[in-house]
Amino acid sequence: MLKPSFYVVLFLFSAVVSSRQAVAQNLPLDYQLPLAKSYSVENGLSQVTVSDIAQDKDGYIWLATQSGIDRFDGYDFIHYGQSDDPSKGLSSAFVYAIEIDPSSGDLWIGTLNGLNVMRAKTRRFEQLELPNDFDDNDKTIHSIHIDEGGSIFVGTQKGLYAKYAGENEFLRLSPQAEIITVEDIAEHDEQLFIATSAGLYSLDKMSRRFSLALLEEQNVESVFVDNQSHLWIGTIGDGLYRAKLTNDGFSNLVKLSVEEGFTNNLINDIYQVRDNSIWVATTNGLSIFPDPNKLDFVTFFESSSNSKDTLQSHIHTLFSTDNGLVFLGTNGNGVGVIDQNKNMFKRFVLDNTQHHFSIAPKENDVNWLVAETGIWILNPDNSVSGPLIDEARSQKTNKVMSVAYDKSTRTLWIATRLGLARYQDGDEFIESVDLKNKELYTLELAPTGVWVGTTKHGLYFYDFETQSTTMHFNTPMVIDIVYSNEEELIVGTTNGLFLINPQSRQVRVITEDKNNPNGIAHNVITWVSKVSASRYYVGLHAHGLMLMELDDFQTAPVFTQLFKDSELSASSIGAVVEDEQGLLWISTERGIARGDLKTQKLDYFGQNDGTNESGYYIGAGAKNSDDKILFAGDQGLTYFYPESISKNEEMPSLHITKIGKLSSEDNYGASTYVDENNNFTRVTLRPEDLLLTIDFAALEYGSPESIEYAYRLLGFDSRWQYLDSRNRTITYTNLDPGNYQLEIKSTNRYGLWSDTPRFVDIQVLPPWWQTPIAVLLIGILVFLLLFGIFRWRTYALHKRSEELLLSVKSKTQALQLANERLKVLTTLDPLTEVYNRRGFTENLSREFSRYQREQVPFSIILIDIDFFKKVNDNYGHESGDIVLKEIADVLRQSTRSYDMLARWGGEEFIALLPNTKLPEAILLANKYRETIAEHVFAVKQGETSITLTAGVACIEEHKSADDCISQADKLLYEGKNMGRNQVLPML
Repeated sequence: MLKPSFYVVLFLFSAVVSSRQAVAQNLPLDYQLPLAKSYSVENGLSQVTVSDIAQDKDGYIWLATQSGIDRFDGYDFIHYGQSDDPSKGLSSAFVYAIEIDPSSGDLWIGTLNGLNVMRAKTRRFEQLELPNDFDDNDKTIHSIHIDEGGSIFVGTQKGLYAKYAGENEFLRLSPQAEIITVEDIAEHDEQLFIATSAGLYSLDKMSRRFSLALLEEQNVESVFVDNQSHLWIGTIGDGLYRAKLTNDGFSNLVKLSVEEGFTNNLINDIYQVRDNSIWVATTNGLSIFPDPNKLDFVTFFESSSNSKDTLQSHIHTLFSTDNGLVFLGTNGNGVGVIDQNKNMFKRFVLDNTQHHFSIAPKENDVNWLVAETGIWILNPDNSVSGPLIDEARSQKTNKVMSVAYDKSTRTLWIATRLGLARYQDGDEFIESVDLKNKELYTLELAPTGVWVGTTKHGLYFYDFETQSTTMHFNTPMVIDIVYSNEEELIVGTTNGLFLINPQSRQVRVITEDKNNPNGIAHNVITWVSKVSASRYYVGLHAHGLMLMELDDFQTAPVFTQLFKDSELSASSIGAVVEDEQGLLWISTERGIARGDLKTQKLDYFGQNDGTNESGYYIGAGAKNSDDKILFAGDQGLTYFYPESISKNEEMPSLHITKIGKLSSEDNYGASTYVDENNNFTRVTLRPEDLLLTIDFAALEYGSPESIEYAYRLLGFDSRWQYLDSRNRTITYTNLDPGNYQLEIKSTNRYGLWSDTPRFVDIQVLPPWWQTPIAVLLIGILVFLLLFGIFRWRTYALHKRSEELLLSVKSKTQALQLANERLKVLTTLDPLTEVYNRRGFTENLSREFSRYQREQVPFSIILIDIDFFKKVNDNYGHESGDIVLKEIADVLRQSTRSYDMLARWGGEEFIALLPNTKLPEAILLANKYRETIAEHVFAVKQGETSITLTAGVACIEEHKSADDCISQADKLLYEGKNMGRNQVLPML
């Protein structure tokens, strides 16, 4: 019940990737290589031919080229070339061999013009002379080997030399009379095997006995001893040899050449990689022996193959790292990197031109594979037969959408875009049976027939006995069909789940309900599979995977989001397969996920692991009896064994690779420092250093583009700043003098952040005038200058002091008087010449303090002139001001000598009555009211009468002076509401 999708809403993936290998006939077809990542001069490599490769203890890769040596960090190359100064460069740019001393880290370099060494501690070069036993110098170095004891063996164009551990000089080991070119050196126990232009020689390291071992007069280019004690020998022109090493010498010597079916007779290098396979580099491709005990091989990168790899077929040298990366140095096309970690997931494609839509089990681990060209039979060894031909002898006429195989009748039922068809094992053609010209999408076998889901016409049941469709249900496009029990179906569509009882014809639809927290999250269903009698996995478009619990068709199902808040919860589900350990393997539009329901742990595997970059089709998944899982997508069929899948959480080492400074002292010239010793832990900036740049890299060669970085400069900004792999440079300008600490961290290829960041201390020196000594000296000078000025001024002022004394006294008295007047003015209202709000507040504060100390009460009268706006409106503001001033005079005349009258604001006045209780204050307020009411006020146009309303409050009834004023204000407005010309409260 597996199928592709041709609708945008259900499309999970789109591109096609070609096969990357040419496989030798009758050899294992499932050994695959990921696409090689190539680097050449356009990426920064100094020269296109790489003759040797090594890795230092810090993790950097070193490459020998015809232009010198390059150090590689996964992104950038740093070049070291020939130099006239022996301490700063090589004696020749043409480099044949490099080897790193495992104890000291020194880099030994064999060139066209002698032996060089770059010391790890100083990064200075030395040029070494070998014993000169010939008329012309023996300076062309072809090979270098350093054993665990520190002895160094050097193969030249004319012989073999060695500097044993503890000795200071090189000595010649090959016979003086024989001039042989030493191309390669391999070690086994205490014996060296030397590939030379005159055969394979051996050297007993203890006795220093040099003798011919095999292949006399053969031009031997490479030699290698694998971990099964096989001796592999590569020749120039006579192919590949393999022998078994024994205590007595050799046994089972086997030759593989073009005559014996091997790929090429020109062998350049031999290496054993992490998975124990033997890799053989030739001038026309790479041959791999998956099992070193067998002679079956697979060949890649042949010049005649249709591979999409850009790596050239002439491979010069091989190197493998401990974490599964293989470097291939080529002749003319730079260096390639193959990441074996991407080989956990295998890929199968019929050819480079067609999509692979779905996979369905047949029997005995044989599967039906649906592709653009029709239906194929895929055998367990990846051999295929087919495609099946329809009645019109055109396998492309009816495009196949889905297949289902009935093992009991050995019948394959086929859903096509033009109807339902079937194929009986042994038949010559596919037979069209029903639903002609209807576009079918999915199938589900039943005991008496087959359920057929369509794209536009709903759900049909085809009955085997009547050989016709006997039931139809109107539904949206049907994506998946699952039997809940013998009588009921669960149908996933583009608009919800349909629960169907074919017997009663009852249909129940379950769709998204945002108000139901236990409901389905989306209406587009991409997958349905049964877990148990009442539990089902439901895959959704862009909403992940849900668990549906359904006791029966009459109760409401309960949905639970699986792996909530993970990357899966926003993915489109293709297929779900459970392995023998109970783990879920889920294909999506982004790759393949592995989920553990017990721990809720989810691991995602993407392109870096070898899955399809564009993902997988809906429903295109299957599992064989040996737990082999298969998912189909437009880039081919991905298959794997769950027990072989692991996720390496190892963190790449993070290095500061380069530091640059821009200085005004050098006419704004830039100075760059390369981290040659991985020792950049402190940087000092002078005042003239205007700009600082720091480059860094995590040494991840398999997938450098997937690494993310973060940094922060403590002392400047504690927030993390995030960068991708394309932006690995930090720039700071005009940092203030002080001490800072730069903290940098990175992820691994799976996005996990390292918990061991890299630190660089940055000290910014102040300019000379900000140094402590300069500040002290400047301070002393300023002090002396000020002291001299002070003494001179003191002498001059002393004379004037007596003259000014009298003047100061008189002016001080005048100033005090003026201050007192000013204080009075600041507390008086300039219009009415009674106290203003500030003056009243100061007196009120003192009276309240007295009340708190002595319990002497006081009262407050808050007065508002009734209808004063009419005075302004009728007679003008100038008359209004005259009336206000006259009101103040009348009130002042009615106020006791120890009372205080103030203008509160606008037409409001307030009176503070010390040592006065409420009844007495009410009487005085009424006196104010009556006096004003009886007074006649003169204005320009004649005369007018004024009334007032007042509110009275006593402090005894309140906790604060503000509360007392608020009470008076409240009563004032109650009086206004009662018709004005009132005093409240009334006696």
